[in-house]
This record gives sequence, C-alpha cells and structure tokens, in this order.
Amino acid sequence: MDDKTLVHQFREGRFDVRIFLTSAVEETFGGHVDIFDGDLHKCRIVLAGPLDQSGAISALEVRARDWISGWINRDHSGDTGLAEL
Repeated sequence: MDDKTLVHQFREGRFDVRIFLTSAVEETFGGHVDIFDGDLHKCRIVLAGPLDQSGAISALEVRARDWISGWINRDHSGDTGLAEL
C-alpha cells in the first residue's frame, strides 16, 4: 500500500465519500475520509490511531455517515451552507 490509497467509496444522499488508508507500521493503518458535495470537497475526517485495515475502513465509514447525518439533521437557519475546503 502506498502513502495514500483509496480503499472504499460510497454515496450517502447527495454526498460522495472516499476513504483513504495509509500504512503506519506493518498491518496497522491510519487514514482519512473525504466528503464531497458534487465536485466540491466539503469535509476531511482523519483517523490517527493504528487499526487493522478493516477496522480503519469501518471506523472512517461510521464517522463519515455520522457527519453527514449531523449535517442533514441540524438546523440550517441563516447562511449556514458548507464552504469548500
């Protein structure tokens, strides 16, 4: 696995989610998830702790889905749109 490898992607409502892993030491991984609204990069969530590959992917997927759910379910009064990263 190279420095940053796309290992999983999915769509959640209007958001596209891409999960990347990096190898910390043999058989342990960290990584990040990027969340896009169309072509606009809206959020990056980082996983610092070393986990096995499936645990890291699962943790990042759960965090992405939680972020999206929080965004969708919160009050959007006023000018509270997402800014591009």
